[in-house]
Amino acid sequence: MVLRSWYPPRARRVGRNALRVRARRLSPRHWSKQSPPLGGSPASPARPGQCRSEPGLLPAVRKDVTSSDMTVTGKVRRHVEAQPIGEPFVVSAFLSYGSRAAVDQALSRLARSGAIERVSRGVYVRPKTSRFAGKLLPSPEKVVDAIAAATGERVQIHGAEAARRFGLTTQAPLRSVFSTTGPARRLRVGAVEVRLKHTSARKLALAGRPSGDALAALWYLGKEGVTAETVEHVRRRLPAGEFKSLVEARSVMPAWMARAVSSAMGGVPHGRSFHPTPERRQG
Repeated sequence: MVLRSWYPPRARRVGRNALRVRARRLSPRHWSKQSPPLGGSPASPARPGQCRSEPGLLPAVRKDVTSSDMTVTGKVRRHVEAQPIGEPFVVSAFLSYGSRAAVDQALSRLARSGAIERVSRGVYVRPKTSRFAGKLLPSPEKVVDAIAAATGERVQIHGAEAARRFGLTTQAPLRSVFSTTGPARRLRVGAVEVRLKHTSARKLALAGRPSGDALAALWYLGKEGVTAETVEHVRRRLPAGEFKSLVEARSVMPAWMARAVSSAMGGVPHGRSFHPTPERRQG
């Protein structure tokens, strides 16, 4: 004996018709044959990934992030391709193309593809490649300069490194240390830890120039280590215009440094030479 539902025949027919209509609406072939909403014009066909709604209601469309992401990625890629190889750049230079999350995602895709290399937090580079060493990352000094250009702070190599470059000391710093007008912090550039030490703007008045390196070296040597001979040794290693800038910056120097610079303007007596100071502890 066949058991029948207790619903009346008309209810059974309505139920079967409702199931057929639902099945047609779920079928992709029905998307292009969507019936017009009540009291309005025919609705546009639904796309895959777009939520459909019942006739007469506003369509609940899922936010399509694919097109916007592709637009941001294309703009970021074009910007990256215009960057010189080996020169680091920061994320903040791309924020005009979209949100920080979208820019970070675009740069991450380029990094995974090997087009760029992440050298520090928020800093990337189009790496140089060597047949023997592989990818060559920029120096910590270039990375710090890129960060300073983005943040607007002044950054200068530490006085110990500046004194070594001028031949004023035989000490070689063990760590990469920079002076900055910004907050003190530590960065990781590849496998190298870089330390940024907060310094007064007075000591960084000539930052980013050879004369600024000379000023940092004189501050590092201190009152006991700076004489007219020391300044004359620096003068021989500076272009004439840079030494002139150093002389004009005497207003930001302490009295002992300004006197040494003024005394050196006449030169060192003939027959006297400068000898590097012995090693001293890095400040």
